[in-house]
Amino acid sequence: MSNQHTASGLVFEPHNKVAVITGAAGGIGLGIAHRLAAGGASLALIGRNPDKLTKAASEITAEKITTHSLDVRD
Repeated sequence: MSNQHTASGLVFEPHNKVAVITGAAGGIGLGIAHRLAAGGASLALIGRNPDKLTKAASEITAEKITTHSLDVRD
């Protein structure tokens, strides 16, 4: 698998890593989840709405995905 380079020149290899993504049910969080899954990461998706998280997880291809519904405002 090829390395992914950031603008800062740092190298990040998501393969065989677990990514914890907040706001994963949509928007930027969901986009990040797709990119990390494509790089081989397992995902822990976190968001406030369990139905939206389940839908988001069904749209992503990853070796392992877990969803966790929570609201940090509580």
